[in-house]
Amino acid sequence: MAQLHLWDQETAAALVDVEAMLKVDPTSMTALGLAAAAHYLRHDAERLAEVERRSLAAHPKGGAFYNTLGSAALQVMRFDVAETWFKKAIELDPQLWSAVLNRGTVLIHLGREEEGRKLVEEGFEQDSFNTRAFNLIKLFRKMDKNMVLADLERFHLRVNSAEDPILTPYLTDWLRRADEELSKKYGFRPEGPILVEDFAVHNDFSVRTAGIPGLGALGACFGKVVTLILPTDANFRMTGEFNWARVFWHEYAHVVTLQLSKNRVPRWFTEGLSVYEEKAANPTWAREMELELYHAWKKGELLGIAELNRGFTRPKYPGQVLLCYYHSSLICEFIAATWGFAAIPKMLRAYGEDAGTEAVIRQVCGVTVGEFDKQFDAWLGRFYSSIVLPPLCSEAEAKKLEERVAKDGKDAAARVGLAWWNFGAGKLDEARDHARQALAVDPKSADALAVLGYLADGKKDAAEARKLLEAAVAAGVKYHGVYLRLGRLLLEAKEPEKALAALEKAKAAFPTRVAGNENPYALLAKLHEEAGRRDRMIAELEALRAIDQDDYGLRRRLAEIYQKEKKPADVARVLAEANEVRALDPSLHEAWATALRELGRWEEAVREFETAIAAWRRDTRGAEADEKVGALYCDLAEVRLAQGKPEEAARALDDAEYAFPKSERVKPLRAKLPGAAAPAEKAAPKPAEKPADGAPEKPPPAPGPGGDAGAGSAPK
Repeated sequence: MAQLHLWDQETAAALVDVEAMLKVDPTSMTALGLAAAAHYLRHDAERLAEVERRSLAAHPKGGAFYNTLGSAALQVMRFDVAETWFKKAIELDPQLWSAVLNRGTVLIHLGREEEGRKLVEEGFEQDSFNTRAFNLIKLFRKMDKNMVLADLERFHLRVNSAEDPILTPYLTDWLRRADEELSKKYGFRPEGPILVEDFAVHNDFSVRTAGIPGLGALGACFGKVVTLILPTDANFRMTGEFNWARVFWHEYAHVVTLQLSKNRVPRWFTEGLSVYEEKAANPTWAREMELELYHAWKKGELLGIAELNRGFTRPKYPGQVLLCYYHSSLICEFIAATWGFAAIPKMLRAYGEDAGTEAVIRQVCGVTVGEFDKQFDAWLGRFYSSIVLPPLCSEAEAKKLEERVAKDGKDAAARVGLAWWNFGAGKLDEARDHARQALAVDPKSADALAVLGYLADGKKDAAEARKLLEAAVAAGVKYHGVYLRLGRLLLEAKEPEKALAALEKAKAAFPTRVAGNENPYALLAKLHEEAGRRDRMIAELEALRAIDQDDYGLRRRLAEIYQKEKKPADVARVLAEANEVRALDPSLHEAWATALRELGRWEEAVREFETAIAAWRRDTRGAEADEKVGALYCDLAEVRLAQGKPEEAARALDDAEYAFPKSERVKPLRAKLPGAAAPAEKAAPKPAEKPADGAPEKPPPAPGPGGDAGAGSAPK
């Protein structure tokens, strides 16, 4: 438990556990190392030195003390400090192979890869049962074989060789944009070189990041090293589709916040800022977790900032970790809205000086942690004021409602509160009973009708659900869920105009709710399509696109619609977003290139045609791929001709002919090259000159490469 408390920087609780360990063994290097780590995190150098002397007195060659101390620092990402302590551990005990492996791992995280790999291999030679070392060595050998490293001065990119020509141009653009924008925003330019590695296999990413497979993440950052996974079909099977660009931006924001705080920033703040910066970079990247957070808030499950790290490391309910990401991002929004964005880099710098959260909040915001939490709670109330949701309560409040019902079984308001509480807790029979009891007292209880309507809908009793939900609306309910369910039921009943009205109200009640089946935009788009209202269908799909950043199919559908309507600018716009989700799809790049070509955006079109070619070559489809690549090279040649670049056009045609010799497009395009004459217009060859009397007749020149005469090319 002491290690868990230290991970969350709860030093007082950690020291309680350490004292219990020391009562059993006062000279335990593990316990003394954990005690020293607690004092380090409390910025108590005197007590740390005292524990250090105590350990060395008992164990003059005891490197395990420093190894434990370093491991605790590594756990909270203090890589520079951890590396120093691991080094001390090895100096005292050169055969402490766990310390050797730990130091090697830290150096790899710091970007000092060559040194780190040597230490990991050295440690593994002596401790061949270390799973993490085995995994890392195996992975690095695979990386050496299959990945390529690009040097971009401030940045180094390592990508799988098969995907390198497809992905590196986008990664390069995103890196430079993120570096420029975030450095300016935070008033701090991260130290380079910054290494970004993108893995084609999730387990490779996981081993590179944590030493073990199965890490539940899409990206990671250590300050100067960023690891990501590629948007491949294989990874989607494990993770589901995800927005690759958003993940990259999230991790690069960590580069800034970790370095600015000297890796001292708490987990909640750096994660919150990365999610905050996703939305700031692109509003469509915003995370839509308002309902989940609302439920946790109303149930009293949100942690204060002093305890928020615990939600990442010791979640108490499913989904709490993801919810903490979103919760932390709203805290960052609150700070920026209340004290101005300038407060955020000030806080990061204060953390960098080893100040704790309580001191940082008091220093920068001028309030205590308790006052901060109260102000944030009030801000959340304003945040949710525009969303119409059913009443929810905490468990403590539910117990008070039960006490009221026990005293007065006809307390309809208490019954309604308990109906919603039990419905949210999955206790459907109890929810039904309380709703019916409330309705018996007040036949027009809108909330009781709504709960019973939800329950009937869950049982697939469409007629009963519709009757109850319509009665709830008539009684004054305006909840998103009521309108959404009612709209769906009306659509199924073939009453489109009534469905339209209900679904429009569902949108107005909760505009960003599109999770799972709770998607009025998709239902409205279908409704308008069936009614032949094409413009309104497109408007709904565009509204949904602006909310759901991960929906690749939606963007391809919009692209096809705009392509038929001959709107290449819109095609290019939505396909640029589709590329953020499925960058390896060759058909995407082909369609995008065609749209850019129609717009006369020549260099962008060239990039996309070249990317489409690389993506098709990566795709092993034999003759089909060869024919497609040949056609794309011809398209590229046409773009180069339009640019007035005949030499590049000629090279593209050579490549087209090589890829697919049967292409019927190559010859007509060659005829358009400057200096090329049509076959019928070729001049007849001049007759050979007769040699002067007595002179020997010269042989014709031997053909060189490309059919031209070449020096030294005569046959021997």
